Amino acid sequence: MMEKRPPAYAGSFYPDDPDRIKRMVEDFLTQPVEIPKGEIIGAVSPHAGYQYSGAIATLAHLCHRDGKWDRIVIIGPSHHAYFKDPVVEGRDFWITPLGEVEIDGEGRSILIGSGIGADHRPFDPEHSLEVQVPFIQIFSPGVKILPIMIGDQSLESGERVAQALSQLPGSTFILASSDLYHGYSYEVCKKTDTHTIEMILTLDPGRFQEELSTGRAMACGGGPIIALLSYGRKIGVTKAEVLRYTNSNDVTGTKGGYCVGYVAIAFLR
Repeated sequence: MMEKRPPAYAGSFYPDDPDRIKRMVEDFLTQPVEIPKGEIIGAVSPHAGYQYSGAIATLAHLCHRDGKWDRIVIIGPSHHAYFKDPVVEGRDFWITPLGEVEIDGEGRSILIGSGIGADHRPFDPEHSLEVQVPFIQIFSPGVKILPIMIGDQSLESGERVAQALSQLPGSTFILASSDLYHGYSYEVCKKTDTHTIEMILTLDPGRFQEELSTGRAMACGGGPIIALLSYGRKIGVTKAEVLRYTNSNDVTGTKGGYCVGYVAIAFLR
């Protein structure tokens, strides 16, 4: 019997109606966009509600549009529980209002053989991966996904995931799900996010993790970004390019209250 994960955040982080999802994405596509030429193997994408970060996430997902991918790996952080070892989704399908998406069972078996555990429980309450899936259904329909969650946002965890991913056959696109600064200062948000992005663009996972540990850089998906950076080193990524940055204050037109940073970054080799 096939096991399926139902949507947990349809109707809150994104619409629960498929036509409304499609209309939102169509509106996001009216923004000026220029996707880098070259072989893009992955991207950083934000994971807030679509009304806040959906336009930025759209740019990240355009990087895999119509590609002949064997799988799209989604790496997300855990916002609900700490656990030391990374896990891969153990079920067979994920469901969104747009329909079902198949989990890459072959890829999962390879990750398990590389020391990554399989479990479905950490994924049930987590939004950081689910919100990416409707974009994948729109821009790369029919492509299998491979959700991975990192509970310990450390260099070691990221490198473990990267090593396992490097064993996958065929063509793989890596999506690191992360927002940036979280806090109550618009100015600190912009300053911190500028530094965080600069550190990501160095393509150095160790340096990025060090800046995260000191608080000079901030990313709730630090582990997923470290995994993408480490994977990029293994497969010959030569540069990363910022597609667009914004924050929740700029999106809503307010300069007070809680502020969260969002960025889309493409990785090329």
